[in-house]
Amino acid sequence: MGVIGLSQELADYLQSAYGAAIVGNSATKFIGQPDRGGVEVLREHLRLTDRQVEQVRSLKRTARFHEFLLLRGDRSDVVRVPGDALSRWVFTTSSADRERIAALAASRPDLSLLEQMRILVSETG
Repeated sequence: MGVIGLSQELADYLQSAYGAAIVGNSATKFIGQPDRGGVEVLREHLRLTDRQVEQVRSLKRTARFHEFLLLRGDRSDVVRVPGDALSRWVFTTSSADRERIAALAASRPDLSLLEQMRILVSETG
């Protein structure tokens, strides 16, 4: 069995009763660009090496791709995830985007979520 959890902040897990156990027992971790103070939190709670900290600090984000640090046991690699219009709508955390998704869902409840996402993609390119 596998479980996937996503969050913008490691604190979302660490503040829960089982968060430390979840983070500590996760075999694979996918780390994006943290906010200013976030690197030290990651270093402490994920026990990152100096090299991994530098990798996190150098992660790039463009309109075409976002880089992430992929941790698997003792291995770490920087990976690039291509950015496409559908992914933008599926993974957005912007409150304005979320409101737009909710408005479309309310106006077109007959459509599946995927169909709604495709409409947003066609409207925004």
